[in-house]
Amino acid sequence: HGDRIDKMVWFAGIIPVNVRPVGIVHCKEDGEVGIVIGEKTLWGRGIADAALRRLLIYLKQRSPIFAVIHPDNKRSIALFSRLGFVAAGESRNGQVKYSWEDRSCV
Repeated sequence: HGDRIDKMVWFAGIIPVNVRPVGIVHCKEDGEVGIVIGEKTLWGRGIADAALRRLLIYLKQRSPIFAVIHPDNKRSIALFSRLGFVAAGESRNGQVKYSWEDRSCV
């Protein structure tokens, strides 16, 4: 029962571009953050960076904050690394846990 509570979404926000929803950014109760931009044509345009920065500014005093990323997802690894996350070991299903260590990046 306690594990279920830890995995609940604490905050989720829609990412709009020209008033059209294109993705979502979220933070779970246990401190895990994540982001999805659904349209590949919008990848690499700074949308995820801007949305995640805004979420992290809000979460700056909260601890722990981490992300779980598949090792093949080079774009996500680059995004989270730019924002101060560092690899903190293997997580579930072969994915890598990244912990938010350098909070001065936002």
